[in-house]
Amino acid sequence: SPLPSSLSSRSSVWACARGRLASRESGALVMAEGDSRFVKREDGEVKYERKDSGLTEFPTDIPSDCTAIDLDFNSISTIPDVPFPELKELHLMRNKLKTVPPSVFQLPKLKLLDLDQNQLAELPEAIDLPALKELDLRLNKLSRVPDALFRIQTLEVLCLHENLLTELPEAID
Repeated sequence: SPLPSSLSSRSSVWACARGRLASRESGALVMAEGDSRFVKREDGEVKYERKDSGLTEFPTDIPSDCTAIDLDFNSISTIPDVPFPELKELHLMRNKLKTVPPSVFQLPKLKLLDLDQNQLAELPEAIDLPALKELDLRLNKLSRVPDALFRIQTLEVLCLHENLLTELPEAID
């Protein structure tokens, strides 16, 4: 099947957006209810943030209507099925994840998924992320990626470098 027009060249598949870290944090305003885990953003949505907190397990106190979760720079090795139908951003960079449950790849509103610098060796074959714009999978142990990734029409940035890939998937040749 042909690539989405947003990923029409090999260079856009392998390139990562510069300045992304700054732009994804813009909009944070004040801490909600004095709890440092929740940041109320300009758009009224609530972000659950526990970066670099020494976590070894996925937190259980995240509200089900949370729209952004940032657990970067922890030591989380597994995550449960993700029951967050409103989730738009999931940041799990620099953890110790070896697998990600299929439910993560079925979130209808997810726009950004950052799994950079984990230990992922494979991804689920069934992927249905109709709103996904950015997927960061660099610095993992992936030897292949499912063709379904290349059928996501909204995908603008896909980072795959520094994995164990030896060839590009057929979908982008």
